[in-house]
Amino acid sequence: MKITFFVKPGLIPGLLFFLTLLLNQCFAQVNVKNDIKGEVYDIDSNRYQTFKIGNQIWMAENLRVSRFRNGIPIPLVSDSAKWSFTDAPGFCYYQLDATFEKIYGKLYNWYALSDKQLICPVGWHVPTDSEWKKLEKYLGMPANEIDEFEERGIDAKVGDQLKRAGFNWGDSTVSANHPKSGFDALPGGYRTEKGNFNAIGTVAMWWTSSSYTGNFAWSRTIYADNAGVDGVNLDKRNGLSVRCVKD
Repeated sequence: MKITFFVKPGLIPGLLFFLTLLLNQCFAQVNVKNDIKGEVYDIDSNRYQTFKIGNQIWMAENLRVSRFRNGIPIPLVSDSAKWSFTDAPGFCYYQLDATFEKIYGKLYNWYALSDKQLICPVGWHVPTDSEWKKLEKYLGMPANEIDEFEERGIDAKVGDQLKRAGFNWGDSTVSANHPKSGFDALPGGYRTEKGNFNAIGTVAMWWTSSSYTGNFAWSRTIYADNAGVDGVNLDKRNGLSVRCVKD
């Protein structure tokens, strides 16, 4: 059966305009990417690039904020003895050198990000262990490895997908051609619970908001010489990087 449509000549421009809008909307729906970029500002007016992956929106940079959401300062704890004995919020710069902040962000103990005054911008929060696992699953972490502590996601190169391409990790530069998630991880090192600094250039570590038990909480670590992601519990006095995820 043949169906014929008749359109008055005066209606053709309007019809074409409608069809153009419809096709553009369909094209946009088909071509939605997981690395949609955006930005967010913290209370100190620091700007952060953001990216969408799956149905999560993450910061693509480590946190640099020096105040809680309500404007109250987060204490800068430089002294190693004070750092090792405190169970109160605190941050520091790697090797106590503020020039590291621009690239790697600040290092925070777990008490800073768990404080009820809140450390992330309005509408954002520190990801839980489960939210990290959701990201890792999206990047191909096998189900039988997701609850392991170490050597997780190596074959799927989950850790490599988190690294910033073109940046020097240890003795090698991450290839611009390797799979990328948009996370743009940089090896900012960490501060131990005793106040020592380690591993800048080779290791990146982040807190989750999930407490494990007592003085320990869950974290994530990626290494220069390893394609996976460790998910271990650490002493809450450690100084790690922090990322935020959108509510």
